[in-house]
Amino acid sequence: MRISVKSTLVAAAAALALTGGLAMAQNNVIESAKDQCLIGEQSDGYLGVVDGKTISTETEREMRSVNNQRKTAYANIAEQRGITVQQVGQIAAANLIEKANTGECVEATDGWVRKP
Repeated sequence: MRISVKSTLVAAAAALALTGGLAMAQNNVIESAKDQCLIGEQSDGYLGVVDGKTISTETEREMRSVNNQRKTAYANIAEQRGITVQQVGQIAAANLIEKANTGECVEATDGWVRKP
């Protein structure tokens, strides 16, 4: 399926609005784990465990909850815009990685890096 530029831009705007809302809704467990570089924003639009790190059961539960919320939101946007969930996730990822705080780990093309 061919995706129009307009459709992609509309999806990008929706994903940007979505990720802004999700970032506001995150809790202290997630923020603390991100600050410690235990988890970070992945290139697919979801949170992930940084390579070589171990997280608590509570952090894993909270991370799974956030990722499930994102998956649902991405699916809704994808359906509305006629694009794939993966495309919405990638658009959201770019925004989430850009908005990550200094010192947090984010997934880059060559693996996890601390955001300068």
